[in-house]
Amino acid sequence: MSGIELAVRNMSCSSCAGAVTRVLQRHDRVAAVEVDLERSLARVQAVEGVPLALLASALVSALNEAGYPSSIVALVEQGHAGATVCGSKGWNRGH
Repeated sequence: MSGIELAVRNMSCSSCAGAVTRVLQRHDRVAAVEVDLERSLARVQAVEGVPLALLASALVSALNEAGYPSSIVALVEQGHAGATVCGSKGWNRGH
């Protein structure tokens, strides 16, 4: 499954992490969300066939509007031969 890793600022507690999770889960093209409060990261698995760059942009906008400034760390395209990582920091950690 393809995914997106986002850096998310202003998450200071578990309630913030829960709010970030809910914002990301509202999007109908999101299959799963994992928020790492300690590292200020959110990992999103996209529904198959979704253009990751467009989804990532929409998610960043939604988080920014909710008060959680964010940016794209990595886009991971899952293909037949494995994952292709695009971004400044890799996310290909066996996911």
